[in-house]
Amino acid sequence: MTGAKKPIPTRVIIGITGASGSVYGVCAIRVLLKMGVEVHLIVSETGEKVLRYECGIGADQIGEGVKRHDVSDLFSPVASGTYPVASMAIVPCSMNTLGMLANGLAPNLLLRCADVTLKECRPLVIVPREAPLNASHLENMLRLARMGARIVPLAPAFYHRPTSLRELIAPTVARIVSMLGVTGLRAPVWTGGVQVGTQEDEDAVGQLRDVLRAHDASVPGWGSYPDPALAPGQDQRPKVSDYRDFVLDLIGAVVESLCPNDH
Repeated sequence: MTGAKKPIPTRVIIGITGASGSVYGVCAIRVLLKMGVEVHLIVSETGEKVLRYECGIGADQIGEGVKRHDVSDLFSPVASGTYPVASMAIVPCSMNTLGMLANGLAPNLLLRCADVTLKECRPLVIVPREAPLNASHLENMLRLARMGARIVPLAPAFYHRPTSLRELIAPTVARIVSMLGVTGLRAPVWTGGVQVGTQEDEDAVGQLRDVLRAHDASVPGWGSYPDPALAPGQDQRPKVSDYRDFVLDLIGAVVESLCPNDH
C-alpha cells in the first residue's frame, strides 16, 4: 500500500567479534530492543574480552531480553536456515571473521549464522573496523559484497556538524539498524544548502569548542591527556569505573536520541 509503513523485523541476529568498536554493537542492540525487535546475540571469545575492555560490561549485560547463544554451539536453532530470522549484522567485524566468511569457512556459530544469512538471501550487514586495509581485507570485502552482504565501515560522518560523541556515533548506528530493516529512527538527514565561511560557521565552531571544554571539565581526568614525561601511574586518565560509567551514559544517550518517544 502506498504510504504504508514497513513492518519492523521481528527477529535479528547480532554478532560481536574482537575488533575495536564494541560500543556500536551495544548501541545497535539496545536500539533494536527498544524498537521491539527480538535480538539473538553471538559474541566471539575475543569479542567478549574487547567488550569488557572498551565498554566495561560483559555480553550478559548488553541488554535485557537479549537471547544469547554460545559461539561454539552449532546445534543452536539459529544455525539452521529453517529458523525464521529477518536479518543479521556483525558489529564490529574483525578481519579474521571477515576473511573466514568471505572464503566460506564457518567453524563457529557466528560464522555459520552469517553463512546461512547469505545462502538464504537475507540482509547481512558487515561492519568492519581496521586501518589501514591491506589487499586481502579489500578483496574479502569485495567478495562478500558480491555475495550480497552490505559493507558498512566504521567511518563517522561530519556533515551534520556533530558536537559530541553521541552525535558522532548515532548516525552510524542508525545506518546499521536501518539496513537490518528497522524504520522510523530519529537520525540526521542531509538536506543540503550549506554555505562555507559564513558567520554561522564561525559561531558553530565556537559552540563546539565550548562543548568540548565543558565535557573535559565534567569527566575526572579528562581535562588533560597523559604527559609522556610523567612516570607510570601519574597520568590523569580516568579510572576504569569512571570510564565505564561514561561509556554507559554515552550508549544510553545514543539510544535515546535515535528511538521515537513512543518506543
